[in-house]
Amino acid sequence: MHEIRDFIVRIFGERVNDLPAGCGFLVGTDRRHILTCCHVVNTALNRREITKPPETVFLDFPFLRPKLLCKAKIYRWHYDIDDNLHDICVLELLDEIPLAAKPARLIQADDYSDDAFRAFGFPHKFEDNGREVKGVLGATQVNGRVLAEGISQFGYFIEQGFSGTPIWNRTRRGVCGMAFQVDTTVAVKVASIIPTEQLIQVAPDLLELSGGVPNYLRRLIADLESRRGVLQYVDMAGQTETSTAHQNSFLDIDDEFGFSELVKKPHTAQKNIIHLGKIRDVLDKHQRFVLVGDAGSSKTTTIRRLAFEAAHKRLTDDNVQMPLLLYLQRWESRLTVEEFINEQWIKLGLADYGEPIQLLKSGKVLLYLDGLNEMGGKGAENAKKLKQWLGSPNAPQSVIVTCRKDNYVGDFELGIPIIQIDPMSDEHIQQFVRNYLLTKAEDLLKRILPSNNRSEEDKRHLLATGH
Repeated sequence: MHEIRDFIVRIFGERVNDLPAGCGFLVGTDRRHILTCCHVVNTALNRREITKPPETVFLDFPFLRPKLLCKAKIYRWHYDIDDNLHDICVLELLDEIPLAAKPARLIQADDYSDDAFRAFGFPHKFEDNGREVKGVLGATQVNGRVLAEGISQFGYFIEQGFSGTPIWNRTRRGVCGMAFQVDTTVAVKVASIIPTEQLIQVAPDLLELSGGVPNYLRRLIADLESRRGVLQYVDMAGQTETSTAHQNSFLDIDDEFGFSELVKKPHTAQKNIIHLGKIRDVLDKHQRFVLVGDAGSSKTTTIRRLAFEAAHKRLTDDNVQMPLLLYLQRWESRLTVEEFINEQWIKLGLADYGEPIQLLKSGKVLLYLDGLNEMGGKGAENAKKLKQWLGSPNAPQSVIVTCRKDNYVGDFELGIPIIQIDPMSDEHIQQFVRNYLLTKAEDLLKRILPSNNRSEEDKRHLLATGH
């Protein structure tokens, strides 16, 4: 259930209560609100009233920070015991949540018939570890409900402890509703969910369906912000005596690495090395290139940083190229390049934006492909497909591919310019460590960088060990 682990929560009453009353999930781009059922909150608070409770509840993110509780107050209360679709509560978080927590991707469709789904809950005797159920969705009924039928091989299905849990639509790759009621006995395996259309009506100011460029860009930014190294990416060349790395906007900072272009000499396999400086120098010179480097040289961090900045710019300027960041290890060898891109395009909720291949060809979308060397046994075959596509009439106007330097040979060569990440200087290493460790950096720097000749010759020094 990797799809929901970043946003599912358990709802508790008092801090001393070890048993969750049900589930909920993080929603909204501000990462400050939780969707759950009113009856879950009532259960947590040991009350039966239909009016909005004044008390606060507690919750945790079981996959991210289990049993470290966050306080929340009731923000919206939509409860009608005569209409089970009116069992929607929105909580407002009062405490900080895990940095890795991301809001759920909400989707909607007119007909969910035969869509596959997954759900995760914490029923009796499974309060700590929870359990997963799988099933198939039915069509939306006249009363607005959507029925869910279980197919889990172990015989169990949605029951008490699942209320408020997000329903992950495996077919459409998003949350399509919230579990709230078991319609029959658990053995029959039929339950009802409140579809996203109903959820959004309760809090239209907070909730919006995924899909479209703005929502995609916000999700991309949120994902990249959580990736270690992206926000610490700064330019050494532009540093003054006082570091401004944490004072400036992320759009004003640059990379800490140097870059060189590898140009093949005529009639020889050797390459000339042309030093270009910063990544901005590379982008000014080439629209299409392969970024190579040694293992751990931050190829992925660099491409993520570029996509991160491009996403921010595109949010405020529709004329800027839209970034499309894809990971090549997800490319199945049975697919062509264009089929792989189309598949990922739909999963990202961009189907309504247009046809991706034509948008890439026209230059409206900039393609980032990470991990040419990470495709396993299918790598050489897929690399050949990619090279052929890059030379075809449908080729993208702008594309950046990353690959480990030692692997970029033979069948993996794509026939476009090669840019390598230069080794970091001592000055770069110092700034890199300070950006990551802040006040704790100096202790590590004393161990990895010698301050004088005597330290450099000391065999106990990390630099002398070759690490």
